[in-house]
Amino acid sequence: MRAIQRDRFFEEHAARDGLVSRTSYPEVPPRVEYELTPMGRTLIEPAGALAEWAVEHDADIGRSQQQYDSRQT
Repeated sequence: MRAIQRDRFFEEHAARDGLVSRTSYPEVPPRVEYELTPMGRTLIEPAGALAEWAVEHDADIGRSQQQYDSRQT
């Protein structure tokens, strides 16, 4: 994800929702840092579980994507 897109995502979603805090520094070049808030840190365990699930089901997901794509063309 490009830096501008990432910054826009965090600003419009994660920061607005209270999941991350955003700190900008008046430097050249500009610098912005994001940090998980206490509420954002509560997502670490569920996100890890989702990542593990995705790894375990990678082959099934790939097959489903191929089947779907073959029906679209």
